[in-house]
Amino acid sequence: MTTIHDPVPGLIAALCSVSPETRIDAVRSLGRLGPLACEALPALVSLIDHEAEKLREAVTHAIGQMGPTALSTLTAALGHSDKHVRRQAVWAIGRMGVSARHAIPDLCMALTDSDASTSTGAVQALGNLGPDAEIAIPALIDCMGGANRVMCRMAARALSQIGVAAIPMLMQSLGHSDPFIRGEASLALGWL
Repeated sequence: MTTIHDPVPGLIAALCSVSPETRIDAVRSLGRLGPLACEALPALVSLIDHEAEKLREAVTHAIGQMGPTALSTLTAALGHSDKHVRRQAVWAIGRMGVSARHAIPDLCMALTDSDASTSTGAVQALGNLGPDAEIAIPALIDCMGGANRVMCRMAARALSQIGVAAIPMLMQSLGHSDPFIRGEASLALGWL
């Protein structure tokens, strides 16, 4: 008879190792276990402000693999000073789809993040929510008027993913003074 060994307690203990490599390996292993390692969430959260950038990024990535259980931790990470932590958080939230609907206000705030990867990740995450992201329509319309043309196009796509609820604001945007915004609104309407 074979005994099944639970690796999570040992991996949690390895998070306290003095060896940076051992710590990172433990973080990555916990991430691969995903929701099966949710009991490690508090220990991982305690490392999100660690001085080592690579560790912070790996920790946020691992937390993101734990699924909806980690949503509140990930939304808090959207305000972290490290752009790599914010990126990992927004990408993890984006993979959750409709399970992340409670993060919509935080994602709307992340639309204005100074890091382009974080702000575009927020656009994608809102688009992934589809019709559930209806309250994000005004913020996404604002994104269509920004200087970042990639972000504008992504916002138009996200609005089309939200669907019918976005039509009135997209129709208004057809009369905008900026021809690019008019074009993006037209494109979004065409995707609907």
